[in-house]
Amino acid sequence: MHVFPTEEEVKLAAKLLVETYKVSPQLIGQLFDTKQREQANSILQSLGGKKLTTLDVAKLLIQRDGPSLFAGSREVTRELRLHLLEKIPDEKIRELFTQHQGTNTNISSTSRMRKPLAEMKWHSGKHWATDFVTTLGFPAIFAGFAKGLESVPTIHDVPPKNTPPDLADFQKDIKKRMLDVLQKDEEKTRCVVTLPTGGGKTRVAVEAYIDWMQPRFAMGKYLLWIAQSEELCEQAIACIEQMWGSREFVGTLRIYRFFGRREISLLDDLRGGAVVSSIQQLHSRIKSGDPALEKIIKDTGAMIVDEAHRAVSPMYDTLLKRAEEICGTDLFPICGLTATPGRAGLNSTEETSKLVGRFEAYLIKPNLGQDYEKSPLRYFREQGFLARAIHVLYKSGIEYTLTDEEVEAMNKEQDLPSGFLKRLAGDKNKNLQIIQRLLKLPKGTPVLVQRELENSNV
Repeated sequence: MHVFPTEEEVKLAAKLLVETYKVSPQLIGQLFDTKQREQANSILQSLGGKKLTTLDVAKLLIQRDGPSLFAGSREVTRELRLHLLEKIPDEKIRELFTQHQGTNTNISSTSRMRKPLAEMKWHSGKHWATDFVTTLGFPAIFAGFAKGLESVPTIHDVPPKNTPPDLADFQKDIKKRMLDVLQKDEEKTRCVVTLPTGGGKTRVAVEAYIDWMQPRFAMGKYLLWIAQSEELCEQAIACIEQMWGSREFVGTLRIYRFFGRREISLLDDLRGGAVVSSIQQLHSRIKSGDPALEKIIKDTGAMIVDEAHRAVSPMYDTLLKRAEEICGTDLFPICGLTATPGRAGLNSTEETSKLVGRFEAYLIKPNLGQDYEKSPLRYFREQGFLARAIHVLYKSGIEYTLTDEEVEAMNKEQDLPSGFLKRLAGDKNKNLQIIQRLLKLPKGTPVLVQRELENSNV
């Protein structure tokens, strides 16, 4: 899926902005964020480098915003669009204005046509966005996700196709135990599946639930898969596609993307299938009384909650309460997936108790003996299921104190608040330490950087 511009597209767009259309350094600095630019310059100079040129900042801006470079209604973004339109010949402006503003207007002077065009609402991938970037000579990706949306539609059907590798024996056992829970068809049809990261819990869950749901899909039922982020939603969809395609099913499976800015309405062909959604989207739609979501919940055959240790949050309370209002207290089967069934931290005893109650205290984990119980990750590495990584912990020594508002937000969201994370990301000293540490690695070394916060009160 072509989501981000290539290196060549970034270079071309930057040259167009700086060299062809003469966008001022001040405007590019405002678009990129003056504070971020100053911090980047400070870090570069601390490392012995030169200050960023206007072209460098333009490239960083484009790499950060990608296809959303011209999108949005911020005053500074409209100023950029207006500046670019002012560089277009009058005949092109008249053509764009006639096509997108119509003839039902008193404006006849091309000098007055540019501002209404610059202030038009930007719909990624739609006609105005496409005509704007095409006329200016920018790569098509900067019109938005038009091509990406075509290849990754909100609703699509998956035909049967190839066969993946077999499950390992411990995975087959977990799948069987999940199916045993599903087959009960009683109140006790909830469970939590726990496997270390990389242990295949998503695939095992997909296999078990697709096998169980297959005849129910034909009856118009839904498998509602809930994840915390768009990336996890896409990972689940990829796995569902592969697993459905590996079966000898004669029919297609309809998959619904219900996260990010995507919407599903009663006007769509809702006829059962796999609905993959973020909890944030579900919570928002419940609050707005979305009739399409209510129909999906009413016809849900089973629910899977990825990262189930987060299912103690108020958003899940809202979801399950609304589901009981629609379906009654005898809900559909619910399965949680997690690498960490117990959560340490704030209100841990209360949260663990709530988590146990939510999934009816039925924990499914591998029966691999004492060695596994002592250290699942070590066992999986020794048995060849996971690769061995060299884990280097680098302590910055920097301490952070959360404000009262941030603590309150953390209690509510069950996660570090976005305001604190933004503050953390903007810490120049911390960022400089990270870069200096990475520069000490041998050239060409594959590395994964992970931030960890250590606080006995969080």
